[in-house]
Amino acid sequence: MSPNSNLVKKLPPQSMEAERALLGACLLDKAAANSVQGIVSPPDFYAESHRLIFAVICQMVTENQPCDPVTVSDALKVNGDLERIGGVSYISSLLDSVPAPSAAVYYARMISDKAHTRALMETASSVLAKGYEGSFNAEELQNYAESAIFDVVQRRQNQQLHLLRDLMQPVL
Repeated sequence: MSPNSNLVKKLPPQSMEAERALLGACLLDKAAANSVQGIVSPPDFYAESHRLIFAVICQMVTENQPCDPVTVSDALKVNGDLERIGGVSYISSLLDSVPAPSAAVYYARMISDKAHTRALMETASSVLAKGYEGSFNAEELQNYAESAIFDVVQRRQNQQLHLLRDLMQPVL
């Protein structure tokens, strides 16, 4: 058994508690949903159901629609995703997961950090696989690794940049 075989059995970095708390905070307070949009995006969520819920929340905030358990459940139903995420009862249970709605930005940063760590780990696994394939010499593998890590860093930096018009609409 190789030393890396134990790594395969572990869950990737994630915080289901932070994901649930953030979603619950957004459902309780639209201002919380507004404040986290520049920090976290739907792909950052580990759980698919949470990605779906947050995507609907983001859409509703962008369209300046009410964002609460009833409207989000309805939007998920229209999209055909309500049963996929666990139904109305799951949406309601998210409200019980919020220790402090005012901590939404903190939860969003936790989720973003975990997503960034997962992306780096996936890149490292890719570099490792390329190394085992033996199709690259050392310099080529180094260039591939540098490029792949740079891409992950760029994605995170670009995610934090937003057009002014997108930020102004919720404010107006």
